[in-house]
Amino acid sequence: MARFSDLPEEILVEIWSWLPPESLVQFKCVKKSWYPLITALIKNPAFVAKHLCNSKFMTPSLIYNCGNSEFISSSLLYKYNDESNYRVGHAGFLTICNNGGNGEYLSCGIEDFKAQLVKHIENFCFVGSSCNGVVCLVDYSQGNILLCNPAIREFKILPDPCLYHMKYRPLIRVGFGYDPITNAYKVVRVFGWIDGFTAQVYTLGNNSWRDIDYLQTKTRHQSIRRTIKAVYSKGVYYWLLRASNYEEIVHSFDMHDEKFHIIPLPDNCQESEFISNYNTNLTQWNESVVLFCYPKIERLITKPIEMWVMRDSSVDRPCWTKHRSIDPLGGIHKTPIAFWKSDELLLREDKKRLVSYNLLTGKFKSIHEEDQITSFYAFPHVKSLVSVNISETLPTQPLGSLGNCLRPPISIQPPFFGCWKYKY
Repeated sequence: MARFSDLPEEILVEIWSWLPPESLVQFKCVKKSWYPLITALIKNPAFVAKHLCNSKFMTPSLIYNCGNSEFISSSLLYKYNDESNYRVGHAGFLTICNNGGNGEYLSCGIEDFKAQLVKHIENFCFVGSSCNGVVCLVDYSQGNILLCNPAIREFKILPDPCLYHMKYRPLIRVGFGYDPITNAYKVVRVFGWIDGFTAQVYTLGNNSWRDIDYLQTKTRHQSIRRTIKAVYSKGVYYWLLRASNYEEIVHSFDMHDEKFHIIPLPDNCQESEFISNYNTNLTQWNESVVLFCYPKIERLITKPIEMWVMRDSSVDRPCWTKHRSIDPLGGIHKTPIAFWKSDELLLREDKKRLVSYNLLTGKFKSIHEEDQITSFYAFPHVKSLVSVNISETLPTQPLGSLGNCLRPPISIQPPFFGCWKYKY
C-alpha cells in the first residue's frame, strides 16, 4: 500500500494548499525532501494565492477584543480607542462551529493572539479589519503602525512614526487594504485638527510614505474623531465617523486611485431623533459593506435592528438598500458585531453573552455562557501565507502549473490548533 509521503508532488501540493499555515510549516519536518519543497512553496506567489483562495472557503475566525477578563484564560492585554477613551481588553481569535447540530448552543474555539508579538503590540490597537490574513495595528500616541500575519508569525513596523506631522496634527485615522489592479498592499494614514487635514499612503515594499490629497469638502462632513468602526472591502477602505455636526457619515479610500470619498448614510439614519436613540456599526457581508442600526438605550429594545447593504451604484456615490430587520426576540437588548459565516451574525446579548443569528431561519443560538461582557469588538479573519516583508505576494497572472482555485464540493471545517473548546 502506498504511503501518504509517496504521493506525486502535484497531489501533495494540492493537499498542502488546503492546510492551515501552522500545519504546513510543521509538515516541513515530516520528511527530509519536504523541507525544501514546502519552504519554496511558502515563498511562491502562485501557491500563496492558491492557498489564500482555498482559505476563503473555510469558516473564518474572528479577531476580537473583549473587555471581560474571564472570557479567555490567558490573553494578550492591549489598549484600544473607541472614539472617546481607552479601555483595557483581551485580543484573540474566535472560531465558531455549527457541527450540524440543532441544539441551543454552538461550539467555539479560542486562540490567543500570538504571544511572540507581545513586546511589539502592547500599546497597539486594531484599525478595524483584516485583509488577506494580514492585520494592521496602530499606536496613536506614538504614531507607530505595524503590519502582522499572526499565522506565519511575521510582523513589520512601518518606517517614520510621523512625529513631524503629529507635532501639528494628531494621527486620527489609519486604513489597510489590497489593490487588486496593481497587486499591492497599502496603508493610508490621516492627520487632522480643526485647522485642516493631511494624508499619506504607504505601499508595502517601497518602504516610504507619499503625500496624497485629502477630502476638500464642507467642514460639517469632516471629523477629527478616531473610530474602530471600519472595514475593508473589494479594494476600498471605509470608516464610519461622527462628523462635526454629530451626524454620522462614511469616509472611504480607494486603494487604487488613492482618492477619498464621502458616502452619506441612509436618509432616515440622518434624522436627529435617530441619531439620539440609535447606534451604528459597520461590517462586511458576502464582500459587501453592511451598516447596522440598533437601539442604544434600553427603553427602545422593542425596536428592530436594521441591516443596510451598500450597493455600488457609482464610484463615489454608492447607495444603501435595506436588506432586513431583525426583531429583538425575548425583549433583550442585542448589539450586532460581525458575520462569522455568510448566513450567521454574531451579536452581544444584554452585555452578558454572545449569540448567533441565522439570517435564513431567523433563530438565535448561544455561543458563550452568561457572564459580564462589558465590551466586545470583532472582525473576520482568514489565515494565510501572505508575507508582510516582501513587496509582492500575490500574482496578477493565472496560477499556471499549480492549478486553478476551485470551490470544494463539501463544506470543510478548520481544525482547532492550540485552542480550547467550550463544552455544553
